Amino acid sequence: MNKEQNTPYNYDQWFSSLTPNTKCMAAYEGSWYEAIIIETNNNAEWVKITYPSWGSSWDEKIEKSSNRLRPLTIENSEVVDEQNFLDNLAIGQQLLAESEGAWYKVEITNINGPTVTVTWLGWNSSFDEDIDMYSNRLKPLDSEHGEQYGTQNGQLNLDDICNNMIENFEELTNYIRGLEKANTLLKARIENIEKKMNINISKTNS
Repeated sequence: MNKEQNTPYNYDQWFSSLTPNTKCMAAYEGSWYEAIIIETNNNAEWVKITYPSWGSSWDEKIEKSSNRLRPLTIENSEVVDEQNFLDNLAIGQQLLAESEGAWYKVEITNINGPTVTVTWLGWNSSFDEDIDMYSNRLKPLDSEHGEQYGTQNGQLNLDDICNNMIENFEELTNYIRGLEKANTLLKARIENIEKKMNINISKTNS
């Protein structure tokens, strides 16, 4: 594949011009993230980058031939905005997190590289969860998702939660009733089998 296809710039020339502290976009497992050049080599065959929101253990050398870097341009503005949000995540910060299609208010309790530990506000700590910050499950509190998916201005919608709990309770109750009915039928069958066995034993003894 030609590295200059779909790009309005000379890739080789741009790559050769990279210097430490230059910001760019780097591809990692199919997605693009903001990165910063921290080291170059004399032949411009590779550069070393760091991901601002990750620890130094994620720093890596990227070969020019890999085509995993591109300029930080206006075309990447949405990605950059999201990256800036993720770069500024901090312990104690409140935001929205997605769970089973709904968005809820959470608070960050720990950050380890790209992994964010959150506690769901209004729920006990047994529901705390580790979330990959690049999983698209985290949004700012002012996100439109706050009103779209069962929350209002980032607050838990208690009516929806109570309705879900009632529905789950009704399902559980019906399930238990089904088990009780099955247990009754099973006992009746066992009693019939025991009666038949006693009759056969009586006939044999007589």
